[in-house]
Amino acid sequence: MDSFIQVGWRCGAALLCLLWASTVSASEPLNSEALIDEVLQRHPGAQALQQTLRAAQARVGAAGSLPDPQLNWTLAPNTIADDELGTRQNWQLAQTLPWPGKLALQRDVAMSASQIQAMDLASLRLHIVEQVRRHYGQWYLVHQALAINTDEQALLAELATVATQHYASGRGSQQAVLQAQLRGANLRRENLALQQRKRSLLAAINALRDRPLDTPLAAPAAWSGGTQLPPLPDLLARAQDMQPALLGLKARRLMSEQRASLVERDVLPDVRVSLGHVGTMDPAEKRLQAGISLNLPLNFSRRRHDIEAARAEAQSAIWAQRDLAGQTAAAVASAHAQVVQARATLNLYEAELLPLARQNLAAARADWRSGAGDFQAVIDAEQQLLDTRLGAERTRVDEWTARAALARQVADPSLKLFAQVQP
Repeated sequence: MDSFIQVGWRCGAALLCLLWASTVSASEPLNSEALIDEVLQRHPGAQALQQTLRAAQARVGAAGSLPDPQLNWTLAPNTIADDELGTRQNWQLAQTLPWPGKLALQRDVAMSASQIQAMDLASLRLHIVEQVRRHYGQWYLVHQALAINTDEQALLAELATVATQHYASGRGSQQAVLQAQLRGANLRRENLALQQRKRSLLAAINALRDRPLDTPLAAPAAWSGGTQLPPLPDLLARAQDMQPALLGLKARRLMSEQRASLVERDVLPDVRVSLGHVGTMDPAEKRLQAGISLNLPLNFSRRRHDIEAARAEAQSAIWAQRDLAGQTAAAVASAHAQVVQARATLNLYEAELLPLARQNLAAARADWRSGAGDFQAVIDAEQQLLDTRLGAERTRVDEWTARAALARQVADPSLKLFAQVQP
């Protein structure tokens, strides 16, 4: 009985430790790179393509191997248990030897197919990383918007209190009190919309994490300004050289060319060597026989059509690669311009717009307190400050999102395109 109690205490302690560990991790700020690692490990689509790639890689070894040898055995039934003739039986062992070069081409085709699967997986992983970063940016934005909303509600509560005091003392109007209350109600309405947005983002992020949609998620860590971008020509060159979608089309073109070469070589016959024992033949010296045979590739029409199809597939891959190369270059240039524009806009917000909005609100409040201004000017100045603060955060997320798109296009999320995450 004591042993069962001890086991129960140990299990309970372990459970408490796990709960405490999960509470600690949930209280820590959410790091974008940690979130990306988790999603890449758990994303069902990535896991499915990973297994498809393993299957394609496993087929490479089988593609270059010889066909299985064949063993034939026959028996003359009327000779069974014949004391004079003995049981007469035949056997033959045969091996087909493809014409030199065919097995190597088959292996090359399988390797190209494996490369296509590898590029598909790389493309999906890049897409997942961009998607996670986009969601992370929106997760950051909704938390910033909620924090700004809370600050504005506190400010409106203070203004409403002062307006009520002025009205009670005869120095203010009832309209000022109503304006403050109306503005406060609108802020609470906006807060409800932001909470709904937060729940929707939580469900979307948890879907990427392959977890229950209501699994709690920590608040995002803040980040500093983005680092300097590499020159646009360098980004364009890297995108053309490293974009998995382009490399996949290149591998598809190569595979089509290899298939065409394999069909062309298919007009050369395969050799079949055999060694057999014909037990039904007399005298005994004639029973052991060796042979060689060739297939006759006479269906030239079929092979001609196969070659035309393979060459057409290769041309299709060439044109598709050219089309995608142009689209990729345009996407890189667009994302680069968006990053530059967002960074310049954010600098304008931080250097001028935010200080001016705060000064405007302070001046409107001072005028209202002194009687030189009306309360509507204070409400307008408060709204302008709210819009400016939200605009600055949206621009920060716009830069983050543009950098995420740029990183996917140049196929290297490890480039210093993103701000250092500050826990």
